[in-house]
Amino acid sequence: MDFMRWNLLSIGLVALLLGCAPTYEEEYQAAQKEISALKLELAETQRKLKAADNEIRHKIFTLARRANNFLQASNLDTVELARLQQELAVHLDSYSQLNGNADQVALVARFYRDKLSAIVALQRDATRAYDRQYSSCLSDLDSQGKKNDLSTMLCEVQADVARKNPNEKLLASVTALLSVGRELLDSERLDGVASMSLEQVEERFQVRLNEIVKNSAG
Repeated sequence: MDFMRWNLLSIGLVALLLGCAPTYEEEYQAAQKEISALKLELAETQRKLKAADNEIRHKIFTLARRANNFLQASNLDTVELARLQQELAVHLDSYSQLNGNADQVALVARFYRDKLSAIVALQRDATRAYDRQYSSCLSDLDSQGKKNDLSTMLCEVQADVARKNPNEKLLASVTALLSVGRELLDSERLDGVASMSLEQVEERFQVRLNEIVKNSAG
C-alpha cells in the first residue's frame, strides 16, 4: 500500500514539474522570435550605414567641386580653402572607417585634402615673402629718412618680385590640381572602383605640374 502510494506521489510530482517547465516548442518559438528581432535590427543598422556612406560620399565630391570653384576665383581665399581641406580630412576619416582607403571616393578625398593643404601653404609663403620684403624696404627708408610716395612704390615693386617665385609655384599647383582633379571627379559614377592608385594620381599631378612650370619659363 505504501509502495503504491509512493508511486502515485512520484508520478504526480513528475507531472507537476513537466507542466511547469517550458516545452521544446515554446523554446523554439522564443528563439525564432529573437532571431527575427535580431535580423530586423541588423537590417536597420545596415540601412543606416548605407545612408551615412552615401551622404559622406556626396559630401566629399561636393567639397572637391567647391574647392575647384574657389581655385578658379581671381583671389584665392586661404581661410575658405583651409576650411574645405579640414572638412575633407574629417569626411575622409569617416568614410575610410566604413570602406577603407582603396576606392575612388577615398582617392578623391585624399588627393584634394593633400593638395589643398599644399596650396594653402604656398599661398602663405607667397604672402610672407611679399610682406617680409616690403617691411624690410620700408624700414630701410625710415632709417635713411628717404620715405616718400615714390620710394614706397619702389618697395612694392621689390615685394612683388620677392613673391614671384612662390606665386608661380602656387599658380602652377592650382592649375595642375584643377586638371587632374577634374579627371577624378568625372569618375564619380564608378561603383566604388578606383581607376588609379594614389601613387599614379600623384605621378600624373607631378607630370602636369612640370609641364606648366616649363611652359611658363619658356
